[in-house]
Amino acid sequence: MFIPIGSIVNFFAVLIGSLIGLNFGKLINKKVQRIIFKLIGIFTLYIGLKMLLNFDNLPIILVSLIIGYLFGEIIDLDSIIKFYLNKIKVNNHEDISDGLIKSFILFCIGSMTFIGSIEEGLNNNKTIIYTKSLMDGISSIILSSSMGKGVLISCFPLVIFQSILTYLAYFFGPNIDLNLINEISSLGGIIILITGINILGFANLNIINFLPSMIFIIPLYLSFHL
Repeated sequence: MFIPIGSIVNFFAVLIGSLIGLNFGKLINKKVQRIIFKLIGIFTLYIGLKMLLNFDNLPIILVSLIIGYLFGEIIDLDSIIKFYLNKIKVNNHEDISDGLIKSFILFCIGSMTFIGSIEEGLNNNKTIIYTKSLMDGISSIILSSSMGKGVLISCFPLVIFQSILTYLAYFFGPNIDLNLINEISSLGGIIILITGINILGFANLNIINFLPSMIFIIPLYLSFHL
């Protein structure tokens, strides 16, 4: 029986990192926390730019981004998700949805998530996912100390999302077009850039409303390559 070990390791990395951040984060000076948090934002921008530069077909990426965002705006996806996430409260006053959303996007929308999960599913190679787990674990310490329990909870959708990708690669891997994966990762790079901009406080864009573009890019790519 195939088990996505890499995703499970990633789950525990974020879980343990978040617990450390929640319990000992207060020992870190607030000024230091803000500086480290800004550095994470800058690093996020770097990751996004690096991912974006791997694109092969920019028009497909831009059209997918526009259509996906318009779809997200029309159905008000951001408000729908936040409505349900905001039902989860701690002591009736701590809203965890912002930390959950931002950390989930940071952990899961990236080339290492897609390529790492697929590589494990195709070749049982966990190197990329293990490297990502280390990065996520370190990031979760700082993120949870600043953004709260939402970061810890994000490890649950993380393991589900990555496991689904791994199982899809395991069962349907021989038919996956790696160029499509590159385009999806490049699109993810743009969303990562937006996340970094939000983390740095330069904007307050509805990141969630961009996520449908990750779905729309698939039929668009296929229509251009028939």
